[in-house]
Amino acid sequence: HMSETSPATQNKIKLPIVQIIEDGCLYNEFICGNDIVEAISKINSTLHSLLPLNKASVETDPGINNIYSDPMMTDIVESNRGEKSIIKIYRDGCQKCLAMEPEFVKLSLRYNTAFTWYQVKAEDIPDYIKSVKTRLLGFAPPRTNIVDPQAAVESCSICKGLGSVPCTSCDGAGFTMQGQYGVTCSSCGGTKVMRCNSCGGKCLKC
Repeated sequence: HMSETSPATQNKIKLPIVQIIEDGCLYNEFICGNDIVEAISKINSTLHSLLPLNKASVETDPGINNIYSDPMMTDIVESNRGEKSIIKIYRDGCQKCLAMEPEFVKLSLRYNTAFTWYQVKAEDIPDYIKSVKTRLLGFAPPRTNIVDPQAAVESCSICKGLGSVPCTSCDGAGFTMQGQYGVTCSSCGGTKVMRCNSCGGKCLKC
């Protein structure tokens, strides 16, 4: 068991940390060790904004996968394509990590169908933790691929900052024809638009 003041690399970082990984890159990162309640609120808001169009958050049994080594961590991050993965990094004996555990389970219950969920002990991924330490403790410039979702929408050349584009299933009509009758489009739900895939778009349900 390591104490909170141990000079080990992972103990110099305020755990737990929750990362959102997309297409092999770090999309966003939350240092939960500072304030668990505030961190959970921010994570929840971010995940809600990232929900795929028409894929409501439905509570299901938690499906949190465990990562056991640096090679496994690297493989999961680099093989992540076309989806977002949520990874919690924690440490045994860490009081804030224990406090975070039930909250992380609640998030996974709420968003399990939209994202892939993982958890890993910091001591099992020393090489990955070194890279996290380098970034968070200021020994290297921040990674440019950590994206501000709002900024990504505002600068998007596809949707022109709207966060949405005309629905491709109904050509922006909001309905499709079945025989001589118009039926509400099942893709956009009659809204005539869909989330912009280029920038990630905005939640169309808020």
